[in-house]
Amino acid sequence: MNLTAAWQRHVIGPSGSELEQALLRVLMGLLVTLYVCWYVSREAGFIDEHDRIALTALAVWLILAIGIFAAIWIWPSANVARRMLGILADVGAITFGLLVMGGGGVVLVGTYLFIIFGNGFWYGRLYLHVSQLLSFIGFVLLVSMVPGGGTSCS
Repeated sequence: MNLTAAWQRHVIGPSGSELEQALLRVLMGLLVTLYVCWYVSREAGFIDEHDRIALTALAVWLILAIGIFAAIWIWPSANVARRMLGILADVGAITFGLLVMGGGGVVLVGTYLFIIFGNGFWYGRLYLHVSQLLSFIGFVLLVSMVPGGGTSCS
């Protein structure tokens, strides 16, 4: 069986939307990885400890995303725990990335909405609300950890 036929069999089957979403997660992870590598490398040409933490966390998230994709491929039936793990991993990675990258990570803020609406469209209202709640909690944690508490208007 060739790869195209195997892909079509999985996409048409019961896990089709979940498999597509997992592939999107991996592709977005690669895009974010490229952005972070660009952002880190544009500075003095070396990676400091702060950047090393960000890249390590991103690598862990990308490995988890690939693992979720593989789990869906192997066990294609719908799995609530796997979907929740994906949501938690996505929101956690974005929150951590924003925390570590500071002002340079502001481009990632829109990813919260992408995660919220994506999970709602793919899986339904429950997953939309779970994503929304976790994203809200992550954003509130970020704002509370920023010096000045995010209250400065100047």
